[in-house]
Amino acid sequence: MYEDSTVKFEKWNFLPPELKREVMKKLNFNDIWSIRRTASAEHALANTLKPKFSKVDVITNRVHIYETDNPFKKSKSSFDLIYIIRPNLRHDSPFDLFKWICHHALIENMEIMGDRVPHLLMNLLKETTRQFSVNNLKLNDVNGAEINFYLSKMDSKLETIRIGCSCRSFDKLIDIRSVVNARYIQIAESTSRSCAILLAQKWIDNDAKVDRVFETMVYKKGAFERFVEEFTSRIVYKTAKNVKIRTDNPKKHIKLELGIKSDHWKCRRKQNQEFIRLSVVRADQEDKPEDEREQPWMPELEDLQFRRDLITKSPFR
Repeated sequence: MYEDSTVKFEKWNFLPPELKREVMKKLNFNDIWSIRRTASAEHALANTLKPKFSKVDVITNRVHIYETDNPFKKSKSSFDLIYIIRPNLRHDSPFDLFKWICHHALIENMEIMGDRVPHLLMNLLKETTRQFSVNNLKLNDVNGAEINFYLSKMDSKLETIRIGCSCRSFDKLIDIRSVVNARYIQIAESTSRSCAILLAQKWIDNDAKVDRVFETMVYKKGAFERFVEEFTSRIVYKTAKNVKIRTDNPKKHIKLELGIKSDHWKCRRKQNQEFIRLSVVRADQEDKPEDEREQPWMPELEDLQFRRDLITKSPFR
């Protein structure tokens, strides 16, 4: 901070750089983005800031930014919509904005949805080596290559991953560090009946923390049986719909649960899918009697599969 309080400056251009930076830190993002384009010095100063956003959405042809703490704009809602850029504007591009945000901002929640735009953004960001600081990521209607790309760009702060489309290359997905280290992973549909085996082995190899959770609907039956067969020598507890295996850490176990389909799911889908839930639990956790009732995570996955929208009980709410 600039210490000499006796000096007065009548114009912005006369401010020393360190004082300009302190002033910019107090502005909302819309003003920062405008100042950034005035001169090369302001451009460089803006690039040293780390603005915080509660949510960033890239939906079809728009970028929505919701600022975490905007001192000049108060709202009763949890989010303040402060900036929208459309690609038909002459001097602004949503792609430039998105690139800058990914490089510099601290983002609580990010959602990327659409068909053409995620691919264009991926091409724009391919050359960058910077990691994006995002806590919760949601991907909808994007293909496998785009899913892997965006997840590979996330830093170690990524806690939850929610993918509202089919995952056809799970073996490549779990090679991404941010995926293996995530606290919560939810995928609408997986085509691999070995997905639980692959992730469980990664968790064993990396001594994953307790409370790690993975939920998905496997397109074909057999995921539960394959898991039991693969880890037969590690099984410590097994029922018709639950199995618990040892890890290499005596304080931790990995549990696989086979879900129960609801009536409305049975009416709308074929009968060859399986809901599964994989989690890291404490070794001393008590094994409760099997509950035949539908668990909360089941309708969440159904909702993710059918509506591809925000679910009722999700880390993103």
